[in-house]
Order: sequence, then C-alpha cells, then structure tokens
Amino acid sequence: MAALGISVVIPTYNRAGLVRRAVRSALDSCREDDEIMVVDDGSTDETAEVLREYGCRIIYVCNPHGGAGKARNAGIDKATKPLIAFLDSDEEWMTSYLGVGRELMQTRPDLVFCFGDYVVRTSTEKLHRYLARRHEAPLRWDKMLGPGAPFSSLTPLRKRQCDPLGYI
Repeated sequence: MAALGISVVIPTYNRAGLVRRAVRSALDSCREDDEIMVVDDGSTDETAEVLREYGCRIIYVCNPHGGAGKARNAGIDKATKPLIAFLDSDEEWMTSYLGVGRELMQTRPDLVFCFGDYVVRTSTEKLHRYLARRHEAPLRWDKMLGPGAPFSSLTPLRKRQCDPLGYI
C-alpha cells in the first residue's frame, strides 16, 4: 500500500520572526509528495516577504484577518492530501513527528485522528510529556480522550525512533 500523503497547514499572523522555524521543521519532516500550506491570517508585518524565500516549496495562502480557526479551515479547504497535520507558526516539529503519525494512520485506518505529547524547550530545561501538565486538575487529557498509548503498541517504530505517548 502506498504511504498516505500529508497536507501540513500552518496558520500564521504577524509572526515574521518565528514562521521560518516552523516552515523549516515541516520541510525537514515532509516527504516530496506532501504539501506545506502556510495560511497568512492578514499579517501586517513582513510575514509575506519571509515566506517568499521558500518559493514553490510551500503553498502561500493570504486571507483577511479572521483568527487561527478560520485560517486552519482555509488550509483544509485547499488541502489535496488525505491526511491533514496542523503546525502553529511559533512551534517546530521533531523530525520523526510526521513519520510516526503517518505510519499510525496507515496501519490503523479506523482512526479519525491522532496527536502526541509535546516538549516545551526553555533555556534551562526540557519538560517532557507536557500535555498532562498543561492543565491543572480536574481537567485531565486522559479523562477527556481516554488513556494514551505508546505508538509502538499501535504500529512498529523504525530503528532509533522515539516512542512518544499518543492519544487516539
């Protein structure tokens, strides 16, 4: 079976100084047949100029300002691949992120979505498995979504690939 293609949707608004990092991480994570769509939510800074540097490696969509949700929906409307991945313009992916998700969705076509935990990087520390720590009790992700499971329990991992906790 051919691997599923992914449309990466990156909504952005006035993040000319940050969006390069997000786009670079998406480019490092994608395959040639994937697409990266940056939806500019009416930025008034140099975001458009920064994104021109990427030429045909990304799809640039300019929308009037309407908020991140509207920008994500605009990206979904223009997406041409069977899978959608969201990346905020102030974030970056670990290189294996899309590969693990793609393999999981291909192995388990009964799943509607998946996502994994995240790491917050500061100058002095890394906080792993931050998703569960993000909200104070009683709001717990495992209560809302069910228990998380290591991706390796759902699909085989490649050599030296980390085994993040995922939610399905």
